[in-house]
Amino acid sequence: MLESGKSRETQEEVYHSLFGQKLVVEKLEDLNRQSPFPDSPDHFHSPNRTGITALPTELLLWIFKLLSSSAKRTTFAFRHYLHHQNLSECDCEERGIEESRNIIFPYAQAQVCHQWRAVLAMQPEFWTRIIVSRVPGVHTPPSALAEYLLWSRDLPLEVWVGNVGYEQQYTRERALITQYTMALSPHFHRCTIINYNVRYASSLPCLIKDLKAMTRKSGCLESLQLKSRETHDPLDDIVRMDSEYYKYLSLIASNDFLSDGVRAPMSKLVLNGRNFLLALQYMPTSLLSESLEIQNYRADLRRHPEVERRGSFELSCTGILQNLTMLTQQAVVTFTNVQFTPSSQSSAGVPLTDGRELRFSNSDSHLVMEAASVRPRRMVIDNCDLSKERNNVPLHLQTVELSNLTEASLIHFFNRWIGTTLVVRNCPGLTDKVLEEMVAIWSASQHRSEWYQLHVHNCHAFSARVFVNMVKERKIRLPESTQHTFIIMVIGARRPLSNAHWKLLEMVDVTRQQIEWRCLIPGRGSSNDDDDESEEDASMDDGTSSDGADNSESETHSELDSNQIASQVIQAPVNETSVEDHNLLHDVQNFYSVQSDAMQPTNLVLPPSSLGHDESEMEGVVEENADDLLDQWVNI
Repeated sequence: MLESGKSRETQEEVYHSLFGQKLVVEKLEDLNRQSPFPDSPDHFHSPNRTGITALPTELLLWIFKLLSSSAKRTTFAFRHYLHHQNLSECDCEERGIEESRNIIFPYAQAQVCHQWRAVLAMQPEFWTRIIVSRVPGVHTPPSALAEYLLWSRDLPLEVWVGNVGYEQQYTRERALITQYTMALSPHFHRCTIINYNVRYASSLPCLIKDLKAMTRKSGCLESLQLKSRETHDPLDDIVRMDSEYYKYLSLIASNDFLSDGVRAPMSKLVLNGRNFLLALQYMPTSLLSESLEIQNYRADLRRHPEVERRGSFELSCTGILQNLTMLTQQAVVTFTNVQFTPSSQSSAGVPLTDGRELRFSNSDSHLVMEAASVRPRRMVIDNCDLSKERNNVPLHLQTVELSNLTEASLIHFFNRWIGTTLVVRNCPGLTDKVLEEMVAIWSASQHRSEWYQLHVHNCHAFSARVFVNMVKERKIRLPESTQHTFIIMVIGARRPLSNAHWKLLEMVDVTRQQIEWRCLIPGRGSSNDDDDESEEDASMDDGTSSDGADNSESETHSELDSNQIASQVIQAPVNETSVEDHNLLHDVQNFYSVQSDAMQPTNLVLPPSSLGHDESEMEGVVEENADDLLDQWVNI
């Protein structure tokens, strides 16, 4: 036990520094030397003093087991412990994790003293989750990794390998990662998770050559991720392969994999481009997984001759996609920073039978456009330049999500897309020009669009007037035979819709549509520029002055905080007799900017005293203004 004469505050400080510090004993000695009662029997030189090193092994094990169970409940993703140098590139909300990763159990405790290290090594369950390269700029020695693996005995393993900086001993990242792989290779058969997350894709191990034991038939491996932040290290030389190497690859694939049968599909598989192409060419069934992601490959760099040679294997976009169609286990296939060789001719398309979703991020436009030929159920396109694509074949995609696209890319896509559901997120290119182009496409009848659901999130470059006009034109051209509900959702708009906008939307078959519009309302009294812009927008959209009732609306808006959300929802009435009451209640809701995430008009109850008018007077004002606004919009 600790000295009984110490104050409670001193004991708490000692216990706080007990775990995760290397010099606990020295800390206790310093505290005793600083004691205000140097002559007390509890002083450092007291024969009754008991140090931490005297704790019995059973008590240490009990404490370590408590720490182990607590560490398993951590909410932080392990990738933050591996490469958390650049905070701007990290999506972690807890900035303090950069310091806390240095005290991950049991690595920090194993560095306190030889006794603690020996006690921790006695329990193999402490070492079933191995994380290397935890400290910025200081790598985990490969010999330490081998020691951790031995301490885990025969238990299943989770291995997370990262590289957070160079050392003098390993001037190249590839050399360090190669040493890690060599230490890990005898234990592949008991790994459930293997996660490499390094800087350069050229440093990753080869799936066929280095990880061949892992690709054999085994139900143990659940997740394999070979990830990198960049395509290749420019200082790494290109390894030239001779014909014997290709024979060696084929021999490995035939003897070490096919003879063992088909391996059970993994839940997640992430590969760099080189390993993906090797697996697709020599061991295609090793790609069976519920989620497959391909990262960091550029065919024009010519860095991997073993997979870029021409032969029986077609390395074009179409050839790769058609090979993927034979792998019927993938629910989601993701391409990130990938560029393959464009196909010489357009593909007729092979349905992706069980593939439900294709994702593309910062990838080549040829791959994105040709992927539409396999007709996945859902496609996500993020930060891809589609404006230079000259292929005008229609894109039959049931559901598509677009993110971070330019104006030119959106126009090119909408000229070809035929589908039912469109989601647009964080697109600065979604402007009035794009919305007007969509209306022009429908008017020209170049192809019959079928979409009836539109979701817009955090796009601020379009005006409400043009958007409402686009919705009206789309609703008019929606086939009457459509049995689906027409749904429009806008989250994060610049301003709320005016009464005139809502009246125009009500005219377009309200009984079959649902409109949801959420926006951030800025403070009206913050600056003169905001006031001028608000008045100009109101006069353009509503055609009303700032007097009378509109002043009440401005005063109400000025009371709202800029971070508050105003939600306006219009839904089909239950029957025709309630249309009039429904419109009146909705106008009152918009008039006073009632703050609600999803306010139902039928639940809105405002007493006459809160409105500042009696019921008859308020009804007359709303109806008179609504009629005037409606007349101005009828001829749009």
